[in-house]
Amino acid sequence: MSSLKRKSLYIELRAVFLIIMTAGLITCLASLVEETASFRDFMYGDTDEATAYDNFYSRIVSGIVIEDYNQYAPWEIQSNGFGNFRRAGWTDRHRWNLVVESFLNQDFNQAIDLISQFDFPYDVVKFNDTDTERTYYLLRERLNMEHFCDNGLPDHPEMHQQGSFDYGWGLYVYNPDSENPIIVTTPHPKDDFITLTISSIAFQKWDARYLMVAGAGREVDWTEEGNYTNAKSLSDPTRVEHHVYNVFYKEACSEIRSSFGRREFSAQIHSFDYTHMGYNNLQISAGNWSQNYPGLPIRDLSGNFLDIVNAAPYVIFEENTIGIHEEVLVTDYYSVHYSTHGMNYNNDGELLEISNNINLPGFGRNRQVAHTLHQWNRFDAFSPFFHIEMEELPSSYEQNMETYNWFYGFDAEEEVWDHENLFANAITYYTPWVEHMAEVLPHLFEFDDGVPPSNPANLRTTDISYGRNIIAWNRSHSYNFETYEILYALEPIDIEEPNYNVLNRHNIATLAGQAYTSANLDNLAPGLNYYLRIRAKDYQGDYSDLSDQIDFHTTPARLASIDAYGRDSEVDVEWFVDSQKNNRGFTVYRYDVEQEIMEEIADFDSDSTLVGQPEVNAEYHYTDTTAENGVLYEYLVASNSLSGEEFLHRMDAAASPEPIYSLYFSNLELTARDSLEFGMNRGTFDGIDFDYDNLKREQPDEDYEHDYIYTDFYYPTEWQQPSTLLQRNIERYFNAHETYKTWKLRVKTNIHDQVLTIDLSESYQERAESLYLICDHTDQLY
Repeated sequence: MSSLKRKSLYIELRAVFLIIMTAGLITCLASLVEETASFRDFMYGDTDEATAYDNFYSRIVSGIVIEDYNQYAPWEIQSNGFGNFRRAGWTDRHRWNLVVESFLNQDFNQAIDLISQFDFPYDVVKFNDTDTERTYYLLRERLNMEHFCDNGLPDHPEMHQQGSFDYGWGLYVYNPDSENPIIVTTPHPKDDFITLTISSIAFQKWDARYLMVAGAGREVDWTEEGNYTNAKSLSDPTRVEHHVYNVFYKEACSEIRSSFGRREFSAQIHSFDYTHMGYNNLQISAGNWSQNYPGLPIRDLSGNFLDIVNAAPYVIFEENTIGIHEEVLVTDYYSVHYSTHGMNYNNDGELLEISNNINLPGFGRNRQVAHTLHQWNRFDAFSPFFHIEMEELPSSYEQNMETYNWFYGFDAEEEVWDHENLFANAITYYTPWVEHMAEVLPHLFEFDDGVPPSNPANLRTTDISYGRNIIAWNRSHSYNFETYEILYALEPIDIEEPNYNVLNRHNIATLAGQAYTSANLDNLAPGLNYYLRIRAKDYQGDYSDLSDQIDFHTTPARLASIDAYGRDSEVDVEWFVDSQKNNRGFTVYRYDVEQEIMEEIADFDSDSTLVGQPEVNAEYHYTDTTAENGVLYEYLVASNSLSGEEFLHRMDAAASPEPIYSLYFSNLELTARDSLEFGMNRGTFDGIDFDYDNLKREQPDEDYEHDYIYTDFYYPTEWQQPSTLLQRNIERYFNAHETYKTWKLRVKTNIHDQVLTIDLSESYQERAESLYLICDHTDQLY
């Protein structure tokens, strides 16, 4: 580095140092805000001026790009200009991260100081909740009262919205006294308009650690490229990685993992409108389409039925409990995204299937899902992400606008919206699932049923191949199941003096799934004898008993293909081996299909060409000269390990030898001769098949000095293509008593004024069919 560059660098670093020192000397003018009120009233009601503002729901920044693209609350008119959303660049996110770190470290004065320095329109609020007698801490954005919307109801001031946000970054609630590692997220509180109320109730009911509510609707800010879709939103925190919402989310996850020593339970709450009809009231998933193996608390695969669905009563609501509606059963209320092992509700011993017919399992690239499930085994007994969609007008009601408006507080007689009860019916209808979850979460966080896993049994092999084995067993049951462990060795397993290796969920992901009862063991050494046992382990470190021991040999070779071709009184067998190790060689077997007789016809001891080869991609060939014409055979090969074990490969090839006849052409003096071969075989087809047909040698040119006769078959009718000229032409097998086939041939010679003869091989005399020669020019039959 030059001296000039050193000096520049020194000045730059010195400037940064001075800025940091200056920032440290700024006096904090803001202070902690303390409020005492109902948290629910602050979120979606009226606190009677006990808080700086209330009804947080009504303050959320709104925007509209396409009318009716997203469905919003029936009493709330979406429009542009009610609040603003600030896109957070790198500097904003970095500064926000510093605020969040101080906030979560409970250094609230430092957080307030940083907020003041960075001029963020936020307060740190100590909120004493009168609903629960708990104290929460809030990162809450201040209002800009210049923002106003009358919701299209100028004569109903109770429905007006006065005051919104300039940043729209959201509300963040921290419950430091919570002993539950739960994050409740509400990323779409505008178009999923009932979620803020249910999220608030869930946050309190579960005594969750965090509640996060987005501060702007999805249509507020977007890429403005092409036509709008939700995927193009820039204000949707589920889709935008560089959203301050995700800064807080990641820090909250880190705090939980550090404080609790475990992965967070993240519950994300959504709702869906009438454009998704024909589904149950609740659609639940473990995050998105790919999470098709949900565990606790969604589904309990242990058989204890300690999951959210089984915490519910069989009848959720009697008929007409909330207005006029049908009876709501647990099988109408819940549906779950799963694709394996099923899910049932235990109705006093009667197992009722829970529907997996859902269409909203979650956005595939949801940023919160991606963070929580990063490096998580999706077959685990615990599913750390919980995604739920609530039907905004439950299907148990008549589906029309009158019922829809009633459900959300419209008084038809007075023709007004009941401002105090806009969410009352939705809360009543959907609070049960929150309570069901509250019942099972304590079991989940304790995660100890007090007993070891039941014993996996009947360990067996179902398929053995080159360096690979598929094994199966009878499953284990355990509420807090962690993994199956497969013990393997090249000698009998000794538990007292361990001589084995272990495969578990870290090697084979599905071993984390207790309902899985098979596994592929790959990367085994070929041609060796292995010993296996299996056991189950739970998260408390308790083990089941070991299964009985089994042993097996891996095959010493892997066949890529095997083919067989029928000739005259013999069959050519060819097989291709892409890998082999510890292989002494091959044994060839022949199976007579009609007689059902299997016999060995060759092995590596008697035929050196069948000895195992060290190189890969080896090709083997054997000719069965003892085959009989007209008999259908199947050919198989077996590889043989160094320890003497033989492995019959499943691939086989069928062939049938058939007679091949010759036509001989010569002059009387026999100074010139040539021949052709023809026949039929069930293994070939009509046309050119070079597994059965042979090309003809090149014909003599015009200057050839000696007498010659040149003959060939041609196919189909053209002479101009040398590649179609054949010396042997075998056609598809046919019944000569019912039809016939034609072989076209030609004869070329430089012998003039002499008689040429055509003879047929003697073997043809054994056939009863006639063979005719027809002149192509005169149609004369011979």
